[in-house]
Amino acid sequence: MISQCLNPACKVPFLYFSDGHVFVVQKKTQSGIVEHFWICGDCVEKFGLRIDDTGLPILVPQEMPGRQLRRLL
Repeated sequence: MISQCLNPACKVPFLYFSDGHVFVVQKKTQSGIVEHFWICGDCVEKFGLRIDDTGLPILVPQEMPGRQLRRLL
């Protein structure tokens, strides 16, 4: 369940889908676990989301080249 912005320095609570962006990540496991991450409106202007080699989400600066996840909303 999404409760707050993924940015650990930001404590904005998740209240509405219209503020920020929700990212959906399906893990490559037999059960096909799907996780949702939210970045608030202020943080999404500065950061994108990538999944590292261990499957953990990490924030990356918007200018950083490489594969970033597409936003769901």
